[in-house]
Amino acid sequence: MRILIVEDEPDLLASLAQALREEGYAVDTADNGDDGLFNAEGTDYDAIVLDVMLPGMDGWEILKRLRKTKKTPVLMLTARDQTRDRVKGLDTGADDYVVKPFDLEEVFARLRAIIRRSANQTTNGAGAQQTSDNANARQNQPGLVLYLSSVMIAIHPLLSLLYFGGPISAALRSSASANLYFFNWRHAFARCL
Repeated sequence: MRILIVEDEPDLLASLAQALREEGYAVDTADNGDDGLFNAEGTDYDAIVLDVMLPGMDGWEILKRLRKTKKTPVLMLTARDQTRDRVKGLDTGADDYVVKPFDLEEVFARLRAIIRRSANQTTNGAGAQQTSDNANARQNQPGLVLYLSSVMIAIHPLLSLLYFGGPISAALRSSASANLYFFNWRHAFARCL
């Protein structure tokens, strides 16, 4: 999943970009309105995190122009906390609106939600899709596509002993009907450090 963050405060921009990268997103950044609009129009993003008060073009104008050509989900992340500002953002075309200061987990959840809603519009509500063939097992989760060979599926109990010292039911979920596995890489990586 690819996210664009348009934010002019350098520390917030850097920390939010890093946090989203740690969540597994590919992240592009822009620190002013003009660059933000250029990136948003020129690249297909899964979502955009957009501040309102930006140098050059403000977030309202970016959103207005972007909505003329694209339906990319937009999460407004701004210090503008008045009800009229939230209403203006949503009426202008934002998919969600979060006021600073914010809880990072809430921002992640809201991003997942707007991305999921956007994806459901193109998949007719199918959500996560699962497929299988003889050589590979594949599971699509929002933000993750994982391919496991039949050998990897066969040796997963050994991997659980090596990396976790026992069964990894919390990190590895099995779908009995299709024999598909979803590995929580973030959890595994944290355990290996």
